[in-house]
Amino acid sequence: MVIIGCINKESFSALFLKNLTYWIIQDPKGKSINEVRKIRDQIEAKIIELVKSHQRQS
Repeated sequence: MVIIGCINKESFSALFLKNLTYWIIQDPKGKSINEVRKIRDQIEAKIIELVKSHQRQS
């Protein structure tokens, strides 16, 4: 499970989830289109790295 946002990790410990990935990414609300694109690109890069890491593990 991947959590994106400003919620702290400790809030999710109560869910008893394993293999939790926590990404701190800015909220695009109210940002310029260029800032939103940077956030989008950051998410894309993180997803690509996550997929690669899972492929290496299998």
